[in-house]
Amino acid sequence: MMATAYTHVTFEEVNGKTVCVIWVDDSPDPVYFEADDEEKFYARSGSSSEPLGIQDANQYVQQNWN
Repeated sequence: MMATAYTHVTFEEVNGKTVCVIWVDDSPDPVYFEADDEEKFYARSGSSSEPLGIQDANQYVQQNWN
């Protein structure tokens, strides 16, 4: 099993095939993604992540980390 601060990776057998299982723990602080000299904030929505604009990101952070 491989693990970093908030991720845990295992490989398991399912129906005769090996699958990769990735668990991601909640972060105690907001995490920002940086690409091409631009920071972005994504919020989990069901089984996907959606980028948020500045106002929505600020509101989300206040609701979830304050």
